[in-house]
Amino acid sequence: MNQKVTNTEQAALRAMHDILPGRAKLFGRMRKEFVLTNFLNARLKLNEKELDQVLNDFNGDYDDEYKHINIPFSRKFVNLKEVDGAFIEKFSPYKQSDMLKELALVGKGEISVNEVSFMHHIHDLVSKAICPKDIPVMPQDVTCE
Repeated sequence: MNQKVTNTEQAALRAMHDILPGRAKLFGRMRKEFVLTNFLNARLKLNEKELDQVLNDFNGDYDDEYKHINIPFSRKFVNLKEVDGAFIEKFSPYKQSDMLKELALVGKGEISVNEVSFMHHIHDLVSKAICPKDIPVMPQDVTCE
């Protein structure tokens, strides 16, 4: 996988934003949870229990926090679902709504993640990410095919 990432692979990864949690539980702290999209939490270090939380299953939608991300020091907001949808539909053969429907089926246990039509693009993307060519910090004993 000694190639550059394609727009279709990027689009497939964007659909996977469905699983991003909008909030996370905190343990042994004054606050019980935090909003992941709040820039004030950017330097919050999570303990092992917080890092080991189980993510919600795919549900076919983005958490509300990702549909209303405040750009720091401005009155601007970004809807990540809309931004991803525009990218997916412009730069890939997929429609975001179809991709999210498939992921919802995974979340309901009706199909496996391997049956998702665009999952092979995620596999290719990850394969390219571990290819060490021209990346000195990567292990050089990985074979790129």
